[in-house]
Amino acid sequence: TTTTTTTTTTMRRRREYAAVRSGRILQQMGQAREAVEAYEGALAASQGHTAALLGLAEAELARSVGAAKGGAPGRAAAAAERAAAAAGEAASGKNAPKRTALKLLGDANLAAARVRDPRDPRGGRGGGDAVKRGLDVLRRSTDAGLAARRAYARVVLLSPDVAAAWGDLAAACAAEVTARNEDITTTGTTGTTVNTAAAAAAAAAAVGGERALRAALRLDSTDPALWTALGTLPPAGPGLLEVEEEEEEEDKENARHLHHPTYWYNRLL
Repeated sequence: TTTTTTTTTTMRRRREYAAVRSGRILQQMGQAREAVEAYEGALAASQGHTAALLGLAEAELARSVGAAKGGAPGRAAAAAERAAAAAGEAASGKNAPKRTALKLLGDANLAAARVRDPRDPRGGRGGGDAVKRGLDVLRRSTDAGLAARRAYARVVLLSPDVAAAWGDLAAACAAEVTARNEDITTTGTTGTTVNTAAAAAAAAAAVGGERALRAALRLDSTDPALWTALGTLPPAGPGLLEVEEEEEEEDKENARHLHHPTYWYNRLL
């Protein structure tokens, strides 16, 4: 009985390895859909298989990027959400490579934040209200940007001396600013309404993005992409000055912690 069990376990592990390996090869060949099927086969045999989850996240992210470039925002958003789900499950595993999984989680959520599908059926449930549908899509984009920022902040905590990690964090902040800016003002029959909470959140994200980029440039001042990103950060609209003043005051109070990555991790969450 013991021998039979051992043999069965060995065969199962070989099938899992073969499925993951097939998925990796298919992905390298640019066949993302087939790669997804291979990874899903591995997960069907072994739920929570870390390598399969990471591969699935990468393949779904590739599908999202491809769909976005092909002008299919609905498929791009759905694939990005599936990628985030797989990466999130992998990141929660005990033996998962945290940095890799969290980076993928951030990438997937960033892709979801940047894709807008105006035909998203999850919005406007009360009879196809276009305005409500648009707001629902916008808020999902904002939530995805915030999720990306939190994932990248955890990567920064693990790798505070890697400029690219800070650059990713800045990109998430920029995506969040863009989404929140669109939610600041609403024009209706009674005039224009300003969402002060969205304005404050956009300002905070803008300040965080600039600080993350400056941290990246301190680590690698020769990267032209970082300088370009610093010069093209989206404006935060009303509330930025107040947030900057509050941030400066807080920095003065915590001057001795400014060079510690945990301080910035907590600030940028």
